[in-house]
Amino acid sequence: MNHVVSNEQNLRTFNIFTTLKIAFLPIFLALLISSSLDQFINSKIEAILRSPAGLSQSIWIYGAVSIFSSLFFPLIITFFASFALARSIQDVEYSRFIPKTLDGFFKENFELSFLETIRSWGKTFLWTFLFIIPGIIKFFLYMPVPFVVFFSKRYQAGEVDALKLAQKISKKHWFWLLIYMTMFTFVLPMTLSLGMDQYRVFREYFVYATLLTAIDAVVVIVFHYYILKLILKFIKDDDSVNSIEIKEAHGLNV
Repeated sequence: MNHVVSNEQNLRTFNIFTTLKIAFLPIFLALLISSSLDQFINSKIEAILRSPAGLSQSIWIYGAVSIFSSLFFPLIITFFASFALARSIQDVEYSRFIPKTLDGFFKENFELSFLETIRSWGKTFLWTFLFIIPGIIKFFLYMPVPFVVFFSKRYQAGEVDALKLAQKISKKHWFWLLIYMTMFTFVLPMTLSLGMDQYRVFREYFVYATLLTAIDAVVVIVFHYYILKLILKFIKDDDSVNSIEIKEAHGLNV
């Protein structure tokens, strides 16, 4: 039990202000680029659909770019937020496993997190293709996948599958994950969108759209703040319990 108490105490020392200082600018820029790209692609697709000449091959290119964007930018945003939050943890025992530079964190984690995210998307798509509700459930269950790749020592040692551990986390903390996801991905965005959607078009309302994007960046960081506190505690406990079990199996003192 001592390691659990220690984990809870250490995770309370997440510094949201330090996180904002580290992560706000890259997340803001990622959201800015993502939103601008989405608006550009949507305008091009709408123009193609309205064209008297009918559909052209370029619609497939724009569609592919849109799919890549919807995969890449959420992951890169999660990446920046996770790194900033991890660096703000006053937990010497655990933070020593986290690279101190963004470049080091990127080299160690981004490729694997991208591949695992594609895996989770693939399985989610298959379930959604067959049954809508199970597909939504799978999407929810696989939400912690990038965090598993970033922070699980068991995953990094090849001892556990990222998708399986992500499902364990989601099933264990389904209530709070559902609350946070509902609040930060539906309620707050919808509230911020009321009467403001027209001002998100950069080519018409650049200043307002930029300001709304800055607000979105803060919301994203706060969302990851709560999510990562929950998930990282589970991962740390899982790593600790597994370490104890391994030592006991080898007859070592714990």
